[in-house]
Amino acid sequence: MPVTHEPIDPGQLYIPAIDVNSPMMSLPTEVSPDPFLGGKEVQSFGVPPDMTHTAWWSDGPKIGSDAMAVVLGHAQFGGGFGVFNNIKDLKAGDEITVESPDASQRVRFKVISVKTGISKRDPDALVNTLNAQPSNARLALITCGGQADLSVMETDENVVVFAALA
Repeated sequence: MPVTHEPIDPGQLYIPAIDVNSPMMSLPTEVSPDPFLGGKEVQSFGVPPDMTHTAWWSDGPKIGSDAMAVVLGHAQFGGGFGVFNNIKDLKAGDEITVESPDASQRVRFKVISVKTGISKRDPDALVNTLNAQPSNARLALITCGGQADLSVMETDENVVVFAALA
């Protein structure tokens, strides 16, 4: 199967270091209430509808392009499966592969950094983290992290993994 650095539409995500083999969907920007901002409607990345899928933000750069693509997946607090439960454990050099829907093309990435502790209570924290990405970052994986706030049934932080083309 050819490895490419050409942009592709995503179909499957593989992260061997943390046993991720996840179908990918394409989701646009969505507007939803933010529990940490008193339910205020905010724009955000499309979030997968279940714990097993990941979602490429289809309003942003394509996977394998010269700009940073964004992929989201769930982490489950309190136990249970979430596709990105262990992304905080990734290390620099770990491999990430995105495969096209028909499995005819693959784009490979290497982790360059993992950022934890990105507060969901600060409406600019995630945007600021993404804007300050390493210059060679071409992929950002985003999930929830931190402590569970049971009053809003959310965790209070985000985790972002940045990766460069391999």
